[in-house]
Amino acid sequence: MFTNNISVVLIVFFYFHCYMTHFMIPKYIRLAGLALIVAIILFFLLESDLLMLPVLNQIQVPIGNLLFWLGMIILAFISHPFVKTNGGLRNKIVGILALVSVINALLWGFVCFILADNWYFEFSNTAVGFRGSSAAFVWFVGYSVFTFFYPLLIFVLSIIVNRMR
Repeated sequence: MFTNNISVVLIVFFYFHCYMTHFMIPKYIRLAGLALIVAIILFFLLESDLLMLPVLNQIQVPIGNLLFWLGMIILAFISHPFVKTNGGLRNKIVGILALVSVINALLWGFVCFILADNWYFEFSNTAVGFRGSSAAFVWFVGYSVFTFFYPLLIFVLSIIVNRMR
């Protein structure tokens, strides 16, 4: 399982490095990321028992949550190369929004951990305080939906901005 963690970190680092150095992510890398997203979706649709196994025993992060988090990050990175940051003010604003999308995806797991008070993202009506309560679950769902659809919104917005020229 240690090699899975290394590969996830290397993939995320490579995408982040390509983004930060303003290189266009090569087509084969985008396709590999898209294939990974499809594999993650199939993995979740098959409801494999492996999704609940912890990757790191010390902090109890389930493989399923880590894969979903990785999918959110990949989605943000895949949608970013379609944003043209050179040109006018509109393109620069969309580029900044795309950067916010990537940062939001990178922080998604940590924010959800804070809301749930555990890495399994389990919520309870008997929780004392806000963390882990049913009210926190509403925020968790809303934030997760936002994190999923925000890169797609940026992608559509970049298409509209590029056609307005």
